[in-house]
Amino acid sequence: MSSRSSATRDFNKSAIKNTIVDSEDVQPLPELLPVSCGYFKNILLKILLKQRKQVIKYLLLDTQGRTFDQLLKYISYHSLADLLMELMQLSVVYQQTPVVGGASTVYDDGDTQPTGSSLADDDDEENGNQSRKMTGEQAQMFKILRDKKHMVVNGLINTLSYRNRGNMEDSLNATAILIELVELEKTFEIFMANGAEKVGQIMELAVDCSNHHNQQYLLQILVCICK
Repeated sequence: MSSRSSATRDFNKSAIKNTIVDSEDVQPLPELLPVSCGYFKNILLKILLKQRKQVIKYLLLDTQGRTFDQLLKYISYHSLADLLMELMQLSVVYQQTPVVGGASTVYDDGDTQPTGSSLADDDDEENGNQSRKMTGEQAQMFKILRDKKHMVVNGLINTLSYRNRGNMEDSLNATAILIELVELEKTFEIFMANGAEKVGQIMELAVDCSNHHNQQYLLQILVCICK
């Protein structure tokens, strides 16, 4: 996701509300400094670039993916919405490293299949076969990342439900993230999982008369899915 001038657009924001939970009695979240959000995003992405495996291990194993939950709550901040989009593009794959007298496995993430690696195809990955080829930390990280990706998509879709009647920033950012996830091949399959269950959820919200505030955003997402 390309960097945007996030800080400037965040300053005129009213109190942020968590519109992702199911309860109607929504409590306001503590406000953040937009400039600090921008610094946090840039610093984390730079560390991720230089120490990729260590950061992925921290995000998925040491903290059990809680960063995804917190970023989802604060998607009204453009910097954090951008960061969430970047993290949604991470992947954990099986990589076999030639070693004298045997083979050792390491975890890695990326878009292409490394030389000498044994990666599952899309169908295998969706069915969890790839995780069964992994051992220890690999399989655990694979499962946590997969579950968190589905959790984020569900949360973003819920943000566009009738419960969010007045927070346009949440709706706009949720729409932007969902559209980018649809347009990326590696994350599009999330919407097609379980018989395109998430597409069905989007369609139900789009035809809900009580959800007219978000119908235009949901229709934009459906148009992208149909392309």
